[in-house]
Amino acid sequence: MPWHGARLGDTGVRVRRLRRRVLGRRVLGLLALVVLPLTACGDDESAPDATDAARLRAVTTDLAALTGTAPSARAASTDVGSADVPYRRARVRADAGRLDALLPLVRRMTGEGWRLTWASCRAPDTAGSAPREVRLQLARPFEGLPGGTATVLADVRASAYADDSGGAVVEAVVPHHLDTSTRYRVPDADLDLAASCLADPPPAADPRPAAVEGGERVTLAGAL
Repeated sequence: MPWHGARLGDTGVRVRRLRRRVLGRRVLGLLALVVLPLTACGDDESAPDATDAARLRAVTTDLAALTGTAPSARAASTDVGSADVPYRRARVRADAGRLDALLPLVRRMTGEGWRLTWASCRAPDTAGSAPREVRLQLARPFEGLPGGTATVLADVRASAYADDSGGAVVEAVVPHHLDTSTRYRVPDADLDLAASCLADPPPAADPRPAAVEGGERVTLAGAL
């Protein structure tokens, strides 16, 4: 019996020590959760702030209503986007369905304040090995947000194959709160949707260069 009692006592000590270790690890974990965000914010002016969060919410809500889907969103970050942009802009991506549903979607977008600025269409080849492809770029100013009006650029990509496969996506890039006109360039000219290759697609033909309409497509450093 004395030997058995000693074993029970040793077990109690080990249990108490284990509990202290677990508690210590939990405390350290909580401290890390508090300290790391503070460290990440620090004095770094490129760290995402309330302006970036509000813009991301507005764009996500807008694309959800337009596409009827639940978009995926990636928040802005302090990762280096490129040599001249020390941050990555927030992005929102939404499923746009099939290519034959793209024209009604773009009509809804232009009806809600989006401007069509660029389009590229490629006809399928007669053998059906190359798909019909459409690429568009749109822009929309979002007003009444922290930090002032933010103009968002969106790329739309769609394809349709002879076997009835393919699809379309909308991917929007949200301007960062530090973006300036030299870093975030928005096209000035609009493209008439009714006269575009999306509304009047080229007929099936032998492979040929894509028909490009509108001004120059804008490519944002570290974004699109």
